Amino acid sequence: MYHYTINTEINIVSDNLVDAIKNKKHTDGECWINTLIDHYEETLMNTKKWESKIMTRDKILKLMNLDEEEFRVSGASVEDMKPVFEEFKLTVRLYNCIGQKIYDYTPANKNKHITVLFGMITGNHIYTMNDNIKSIAQKNIEEDMKICASTDFHLNSKDKPVKYDFSNGIDDIMGIVKDNEDEEEEINLVSGKNLNTIFCEFKRAKYEPKVMMGAAGNVASLKVKFNGLILNIRSQTLIDCAVDTCIDSRDADMFNKVNDVFFNFNKGMFNPNHKSYYHTDDLNIFSMAHSIAPSGYFESIIEGNNTHIELDRRKAYTKSTMDVFEVPVFSEFDIWRKYDYSKNDFNKMNALTLFLVKNKVRNLLFNRAYNLIYGKFLKKYAGDVEVIYYKIPSNRYKVNYKKLIDELWECFN
Repeated sequence: MYHYTINTEINIVSDNLVDAIKNKKHTDGECWINTLIDHYEETLMNTKKWESKIMTRDKILKLMNLDEEEFRVSGASVEDMKPVFEEFKLTVRLYNCIGQKIYDYTPANKNKHITVLFGMITGNHIYTMNDNIKSIAQKNIEEDMKICASTDFHLNSKDKPVKYDFSNGIDDIMGIVKDNEDEEEEINLVSGKNLNTIFCEFKRAKYEPKVMMGAAGNVASLKVKFNGLILNIRSQTLIDCAVDTCIDSRDADMFNKVNDVFFNFNKGMFNPNHKSYYHTDDLNIFSMAHSIAPSGYFESIIEGNNTHIELDRRKAYTKSTMDVFEVPVFSEFDIWRKYDYSKNDFNKMNALTLFLVKNKVRNLLFNRAYNLIYGKFLKKYAGDVEVIYYKIPSNRYKVNYKKLIDELWECFN
């Protein structure tokens, strides 16, 4: 499986990953025995080098008080293994997949020639931890660890786009590992196949990759580590949270070209300087009055078959974005103020002042009881609404979204 403390050795001259990943010293279904072999093959299990207590498979089963049938069907638990740890004076450190230490055993009289057994238990299976051991041994993860998400909108911090090599399947991995021996520690790949299929191929090869999920239950990226080389494999979906943003490139050059343009588009569109600060009042107002796309049937209000005009959401939203040449930025000092018709005049206010209005009409624009509208547009629809609150931005920034969209469009044409 993939974990930063686990490295899987493969035979790079094999024709397929199933054969390349197979360890001839291991036996399927005997993960505890396999872990002991990984740790003590050259010491406790080596009859030529170790003269005292020799660790053998029969002795291990006898200490666990399990016969062949029981061990083959049910395996062994940590409790079953305790007599083995005690008999051979093994220092044992076992962790779960998030790095929490779940079991340790230290004998009263340690033998400095016997290495510590590091193992990871997940999914009723133990894996040998053989990489970055010091880093996890120094961690102290609390059992009541809490997982929380930042309230800050995440932006890509990279200065330049990632370059990808191309992969058509798991059997390309041996060649990739061979070509990058002693040169790279991490390789980025884009898959020519759907990653759901690639994930199943890894599972059939008895390897558990790290999985990052995207929209609609699809796999967005996989992470594996072979012969010390980390491979990051991503899908051709440009936006992980969207369903229909996958491109069908057939080589790395084509994908990198599109990805480069899309990276620059995102960098220009989502500028950290353009981020606003929103407190609880803002979130409550946005929840109540944020814009929603109009949807429904026109049959009840439009007669005739030739009077309908299709509204394409991609073209409509893209056109609206291209018309934006300035964006407001609100700070923590910008607060909502009560609008007083006798004292305030929106015609004299900043065009990017944000207004909360109560609607007097129901149409495609004002399709909720309350809506948000900028002063630039309020002047045209003032008779359709009652202004309740307003908020003036601290800063305004010039933007050129039209140029970004034109560059993205030209990439595909």
